[in-house]
Amino acid sequence: MLRILERQTARCHAPRRAGILVVKELMLLLICLVSLFSLGAKSLDWLVVDVVHEAAHARLARVASLNYVSRLVTDREGTTLWICRPLRMVSQVNLESGETEQGIVTEGRKLSRIAHSQNNSTTLLVWAEGEAELYRHGLLSSPISLLVRSRGESFVIDAGVSADGTIAVFVSQNGEVQGWLDRESATEVFCYSLPTSSAVSRACLDPQGRRLFVAREDKTAGIHEVLTGVDQKSPLKLPAVCTSAVWSADGSSILVATQDGSISLLDAVSGQTQWQGKLNTADLPKFAWADSIAISRDETQVAAASSHSKLINVWNRNSAAAPTSQSLAGHDGVIRSLEFGHDSQTLYSGSLDGTVREWSLVSFTQRRIID
Repeated sequence: MLRILERQTARCHAPRRAGILVVKELMLLLICLVSLFSLGAKSLDWLVVDVVHEAAHARLARVASLNYVSRLVTDREGTTLWICRPLRMVSQVNLESGETEQGIVTEGRKLSRIAHSQNNSTTLLVWAEGEAELYRHGLLSSPISLLVRSRGESFVIDAGVSADGTIAVFVSQNGEVQGWLDRESATEVFCYSLPTSSAVSRACLDPQGRRLFVAREDKTAGIHEVLTGVDQKSPLKLPAVCTSAVWSADGSSILVATQDGSISLLDAVSGQTQWQGKLNTADLPKFAWADSIAISRDETQVAAASSHSKLINVWNRNSAAAPTSQSLAGHDGVIRSLEFGHDSQTLYSGSLDGTVREWSLVSFTQRRIID
């Protein structure tokens, strides 16, 4: 009797067990399908990443062959443009004819920083190998060879030359400042260390050669006397780490770009923000910020570009509307340097695509490709 009951019970539970087994098999099959799909998606991601990397390497190869433009400087009269190509040469271009008048070949050495005076007398070249050269009477003159003295593995962050060419200076990441003051009979050397609360992120010399703006990675900045390093104004609080900085032509204000995409104009005396714009990062990565900035001589126009974009943002500070920018498009590579012309209505841009372009800020069109 017990065996008969067990058989009947087994028959009753058999469909339930079968159903459970079917559900388990379906779930197992679903898990396998999800896993396979996930692996496939990852494989597809890897394939996409490989394609992107290959494209990036191809672009870098083209950049290396074109010898990209990293720095532009115009003279006070607006007749000359200096173009720095770190892998090839530094050249002087006549803006009226567009022809190269003179230059120096880097001979395979890589330029780290370049600064040039607006009166065309003095050029400071800082090489990646830890050397510097000071040209006191044009690039065709014999340079003064200098050694970059720095503690540890620190490297040069920025270099500057006063408008009249009498002072040249560069600042290292660890806060060490080295400079040269030209006297009538000789060139005097000065060197000192700034307080190192944090590593230096950017520095720039004012056109008169009296003050040095130094920004640090702790989101602070200060203004120092150039020859001694004496603090004149600090700490200045910045919204984020400074990525680029430049003085206005008259030395009354400092244009500062930070990692949050802000472009701010600071009063050089009070440290207060006079104007602020925002880089158009709608189509850029979250970590995009302005690496190249410029302010016109009359301080009415501000330009900025990100190292992740081929577009140039331009603001008119006299506009009654909110500080929104207009865009200039035309480069095939990201922008590395911006410089306003003498009339404040002309903008020059240098790019990784190897070209220098001249823009009209009246019609917001490209006038010509200079080189």
